[in-house]
Amino acid sequence: MKKAKEQLKIAELMGYGKKDREFAEIDIDIREIDGKISKDEKTIKLFDELTKRINDFKERISKQ
Repeated sequence: MKKAKEQLKIAELMGYGKKDREFAEIDIDIREIDGKISKDEKTIKLFDELTKRINDFKERISKQ
């Protein structure tokens, strides 16, 4: 999750944080997964949701 947070920070510095609706949702997903991992709770569904959200985000920005 550390790498995911670092990559999200890079994307934010590149300006995506202010103009993309999925950005905030991805950030929330990462924080939620990180919290569940620290509590040793199941995260499979959350990872699936995060993966879909990231793929949708990448697809959308690649069309711009």
